[in-house]
This record gives sequence, structure tokens and C-alpha cells, in this order.
Amino acid sequence: MNSNNQPVILVLDDIPTNIVLVKALLKSKNYEVISAKTGTEALALAEERQPDVILLDIMMPVMDGYEVLARLRSNEKTKDLKVIMLSALASEEDITKSVELGADGYLTKPLVARKLYEELEKFTR
Repeated sequence: MNSNNQPVILVLDDIPTNIVLVKALLKSKNYEVISAKTGTEALALAEERQPDVILLDIMMPVMDGYEVLARLRSNEKTKDLKVIMLSALASEEDITKSVELGADGYLTKPLVARKLYEELEKFTR
């Protein structure tokens, strides 16, 4: 949480429009939102800011969400951060792989605001 007692959410997505949409949804519920467009940027922000929850896209260039999640879990400073995968991939295989790598939740795109809020409530209240 930040100094104003707002939960901090890190959104990682390589598509700027997706970040804008998620930010608007989260700010309307009084979350502080920080964002990253690359895995490298997200890893640095996660370590520095220690967000309450990370919303992590899977399909990204260079470093995909699975690799970001694996790196978060292998870093002593970020291994316990809550991570919710947010992806257009909706197969049982994708969900299972995410859970095995240490994801705390999984949401599919297109995003349903109510489901997003329900998932975040589990980790921020």
C-alpha cells in the first residue's frame, strides 16, 4: 500500500490500450496503478515498489509473462508478491502452467471488470 493507504497495482502489458483500460478500471476503485510495457521494466518496478498485486499479461515480445513470473518467484525480494495472470490465453494448459509457476490468480481477456475487482479484493483488503 502506498502512503495514502491505497493498494498499489502493477500492470504489465505490451499493448498501451490495454494498460489504459485497466488503469481506468482500477483508478475508479481507488487503486494506485503503476505500469510497465516490458518484462524487464516490470521486474525492476516490482522490486522497487513492492506492489500489492501484479497483473501480468502472458503474450509479450522478448520476455513473456511466464518468464516474468518465474523471475519474480526466484527473486528473494519479489517471490511473495501476489500475481494475477491476465491473458487472452484461456486453455486449461495455460492456467495450469501459470499456477505451477506460482500465479495466485488467472483472468482472461476480454476483461470483465467485476471479476477483476473480485480477484483484487482477495489480496488488497
